[in-house]
Amino acid sequence: MFTSGDVAATKTLLENPRTQPSSRTGGAAGARAQTLGDVLAGLAAAERGTLETAAKGVAVFKAAFTDGIRRLYQIGVLIGFFITALLPEIPLRKGEGLPAFGGGD
Repeated sequence: MFTSGDVAATKTLLENPRTQPSSRTGGAAGARAQTLGDVLAGLAAAERGTLETAAKGVAVFKAAFTDGIRRLYQIGVLIGFFITALLPEIPLRKGEGLPAFGGGD
């Protein structure tokens, strides 16, 4: 508004109680500097928030992945135990004419 040359708009802006005091005295340069400072502060805050959110998301993903892998191994061990327990027992061969453990003559 300061650069448009509209005197009425400038006067309204300067009389507004919500206008920053540094913007009232600094003119166009002060308003621009204040605006840029506010924008940079807002961007920094948004970046911090985004990084915190991403870090929380990574932590949640790691926990979920770990729990899933742990559950997978638990189920695998249980299935293996039951399959082994239910297999029929095949007796060892006992007979003559079989070579001894060392093989041989």
